[in-house]
Amino acid sequence: NCRCSCQIFETARRVLAQNPQLFEKQLSAEQESAYDVGAFAFRDEEEEASWLLEDMLGDRAAAGLGWGDYAVLYRRHKVGEYLEGRLVRAGIPCRLARGRSLVEDDVIKYVIAALRIVRDPGDPVALEAFARCVLSPHFLQEVEAATSASPPQDDFLAAIRALARRRPAQDPDTNKLCRLVSQVENLRALPRSHRTLAPLVDEILSQSVGPYRNALEERHDELTDPADIPEAVRLADELAAAMAAERDIVIEPQGGLEIALRGMLMVAGLRHVPSSAASRREVGEVVIGPQDGGPHGLALTLFKALQNLHSLDILDNLPRYVTFDLETTDKDVEVCEVVEVGAVRVVGGEIVDRYHMVVKPYRPITPGATKVHGYSDADVREAPSFAEVWPAFRAFIGEDVLIAHNGQHFDIPVLRRLAAGRDGVDSLVFYDTLPLVRSLSRDSAKLEDLALRFGIDAGRAHHALDDAVTLARVYRELERQRAIRARKAVLVNLLDYLGLALALERGREQGGHRTSRRRGDPAARRARAHDAAPGRARSRAALSRGGGAAAGAHR
Repeated sequence: NCRCSCQIFETARRVLAQNPQLFEKQLSAEQESAYDVGAFAFRDEEEEASWLLEDMLGDRAAAGLGWGDYAVLYRRHKVGEYLEGRLVRAGIPCRLARGRSLVEDDVIKYVIAALRIVRDPGDPVALEAFARCVLSPHFLQEVEAATSASPPQDDFLAAIRALARRRPAQDPDTNKLCRLVSQVENLRALPRSHRTLAPLVDEILSQSVGPYRNALEERHDELTDPADIPEAVRLADELAAAMAAERDIVIEPQGGLEIALRGMLMVAGLRHVPSSAASRREVGEVVIGPQDGGPHGLALTLFKALQNLHSLDILDNLPRYVTFDLETTDKDVEVCEVVEVGAVRVVGGEIVDRYHMVVKPYRPITPGATKVHGYSDADVREAPSFAEVWPAFRAFIGEDVLIAHNGQHFDIPVLRRLAAGRDGVDSLVFYDTLPLVRSLSRDSAKLEDLALRFGIDAGRAHHALDDAVTLARVYRELERQRAIRARKAVLVNLLDYLGLALALERGREQGGHRTSRRRGDPAARRARAHDAAPGRARSRAALSRGGGAAAGAHR
């Protein structure tokens, strides 16, 4: 404030007068200025910096001030870094403030951008901000140029779809556009399945199309499901009961191992964790010791128990939805017509209603399409048109989320095009299962391959109702696998403590603290090494930081 004038503060107060007051803040300045506050517009940072340098050099020559009497406030660190370079090259000594706001963290920026879409799916500013999080800078320029050239009535997402259709299908950037559209559509559907913020954020991070995936998510298919370890399930139940009753949770002394285990409990948010066994109460406490570890050892079992405990809040599923499939005259998204519509309603994981209709198209069915779904022009000659079918189909959907597999590439744009301008189309909420499939497995993402892998009878492939039924059953399994992944991937912030605990536990085994039977159990050793793998690199750092305290406790 020592460099600001009274005039600057007064101008700022007038600018902010209509803003909502989050808290009381009184700023004041002692200096008077001979200059009025001015506002200037520039084409870019280069022109702005050039004007700034000229103004500062001229002012210093006239006023004789030291460089320490000048300060520049900038909007973003990118601007500040550019200004720093220009000032240094001009021979002006400067120091750049190095603090960064939370929103400049890539993960936090991504979550905030996604939540803004969840809050207001139609906000074009939120959509563009989300696109900046998931598209590379050079590609984003092309996208912005294409969207600015779109017809005024097109929204941002419609312009993205149009750009994706114009680009070569095999271009990696085309796939990025399709993934962006899929993610935005899925974000619009998330409030239906999540009622609180924490599971909503976990869902956003678990299906991120941006750069973020945590170490456990990256290797979730190599890890054991915490729910498959009986000792971890039993220990999680004991911890939950202790937390509900606000009882102490005490780790038995184990030569220093208890320090790392207690750290895991505290970082996981458990409050009643005394620092030593001697401080525990006479009755009511929960005591955790080697006997609770089972064949996997106490360190890994406690970690898995905490994962079981914390995943309870993030395993929400869509309570109801409609899966659908379209069969068409050909594969051209721009001009094809529907010949069959199939859909099923799912409530509580069970199919409760079905919709099926054959449709008469306005263009002939190609021979290739007939080979796929079996319908010829003669088969649909007496069927109603799509315009006649739409009201009943829209009524069947109701307020439910509409789910398709790989829908953003075909079914969803075809449905939007044919239903454009009709009642109820603008309020539809779509969810494409393809991004979820690809985040869960590297295997084939085709619907028929998924059904085969999950042991699901696919019925007659490429018949709309059969495919809709298959998708409903496949999606139920995908939700189950997503829940498993969520259990495996929570509490990544405990990996340092887990690594330290595993190392101390291994040392106790080698030192003869445990029975020879458990020490010689190769299955237990494999399980511990297998599940601790993602944290190894971080665990070494944890050992170097925490080894002194652990060794001291051991002595």
